[in-house]
Amino acid sequence: VFTNKNQGAIAARGVSDEKDAVSKAMEFEKKSVVFYEGMKKIVPEYDHRLIDALINQEKSHIKKLYDLSALMGITDSIMKEVFLWTKK
Repeated sequence: VFTNKNQGAIAARGVSDEKDAVSKAMEFEKKSVVFYEGMKKIVPEYDHRLIDALINQEKSHIKKLYDLSALMGITDSIMKEVFLWTKK
């Protein structure tokens, strides 16, 4: 979730290699999940299903990125920790 214009482009400029790109992408996805979980606490209950769908979508992105890191042979302990966090 980017809150400022061009924030994604600025973050992309700071990427040093493929591993860094995947790691940062996983962190962005995790931050999105945390954001939506916070939203869920303040929106009416009838909107929880929609928020849950968004959370599940973000978690699926983390899984895809984790799988990509494994295919690339660049998985590290932090990536694994973020992936396992989605299982909670």
